[in-house]
Amino acid sequence: MNTIKKYGETIRMIREQKGYTMKELAQEILSVSFLSKFERGESDITLGLFNKLAERLMITIEEFLFIHNDYEINNLEQFFIEAGSAYYNRDSKKIHHLKQIEMEKWKKHKIDSYYYSYLFLKVYALIVDNDDISTTKEDIDRLSDYLFRVERWGYYEMMLYSSTMLFLDTERVVQLSKITYEKCNRYKRWEKYNSIVVSILINTIIHLIGPVNWGNEKLKTFQQEAANFFSYLATMSIPEANLFERVQILQLKGIYEIKMGHIKQGKQKVEKAVQILKELDSHKIAFNIESYVKLIT
Repeated sequence: MNTIKKYGETIRMIREQKGYTMKELAQEILSVSFLSKFERGESDITLGLFNKLAERLMITIEEFLFIHNDYEINNLEQFFIEAGSAYYNRDSKKIHHLKQIEMEKWKKHKIDSYYYSYLFLKVYALIVDNDDISTTKEDIDRLSDYLFRVERWGYYEMMLYSSTMLFLDTERVVQLSKITYEKCNRYKRWEKYNSIVVSILINTIIHLIGPVNWGNEKLKTFQQEAANFFSYLATMSIPEANLFERVQILQLKGIYEIKMGHIKQGKQKVEKAVQILKELDSHKIAFNIESYVKLIT
């Protein structure tokens, strides 16, 4: 069964489930006979017409594809969900299995995206296995060249960069995170994409602040860049319900001020963030923040 027929059949199924006749759905969009041919898989329609049919049926394209795929998310999202689940569960065996699959696909098809996905999983594996986050200069150049080259970033590029940021040197992180903000500005009203951009900006600031053993010199070198990323976050639409992101930004502002020498003001912000976390029973995260602050003050 071909793809066109499948799409047409899905439109027919949704139309019938919503109680529309072909005449009602087709009205002022296309002829009934044309719609009938599409539903039977005998004719194709333009994306513009397809969008109008979806709007008439009051469904988004994303919702249509979800229904069309028998209520399963698409392969790309499934990949990132599986990888993310394995990472947060510290399932090293699963991560290495997924990594091997991507490497085998790259060897077989020589499609670069499979290799980039392999690198993304390599980062997860190194973190979970408590190994040094490192890779070859060739891999770093290959990955960053791809990200710099792509004119329009989509879900894949954003997730790829977010997951491989630890591979990259600070200069490239600063450049690519700025590109993320600029190129993905058009996605600000799309919650899923907006959330990824917010995460990238937060992780960029964490990268610039650095671990305890970095001291303050590196942050002072990139002081203006860090300030810029805080200003970028201020323009993002972070839902009030996203308390963790809001508290994390407050905490980072405090740590930034402490590292820049404004210890009293910085501590006040961090203490406020820690208190909120404790009230939400996030005691482990609160403890880690307090331990970090003690080491840098």
